[in-house]
Amino acid sequence: MKPIIVFKKEDWRIQDREHFKLCFTSLKDGKYIIEEWKNIRSAQQNKLYWSILSEIAHYTGDLDHYSLHLYLKARYMRETTTDMDTAEFTDYIFFCRQWAEINLGIYLDI
Repeated sequence: MKPIIVFKKEDWRIQDREHFKLCFTSLKDGKYIIEEWKNIRSAQQNKLYWSILSEIAHYTGDLDHYSLHLYLKARYMRETTTDMDTAEFTDYIFFCRQWAEINLGIYLDI
């Protein structure tokens, strides 16, 4: 199992130095990658997204919500939406709503 170290940096300073030291001293010698933590999309965002797709599918009558999902993520130039953080997913939801308004004349009040 890979060790997980979570720390917060603000204004170029580590906020909890003792925790940071403890985490790093417990690691074995070797190379490690530090990645930026992103807040993944929320369950609430996900529910809103699929509601929007269902409304569009209902309006068009000829697309199911999953086919619409595949089409819109391709238009958004993404292979997947599961790795989007909350800000990226908010932008994507806006894109989907805007696409429906411009291309189908649907205003989604969800």
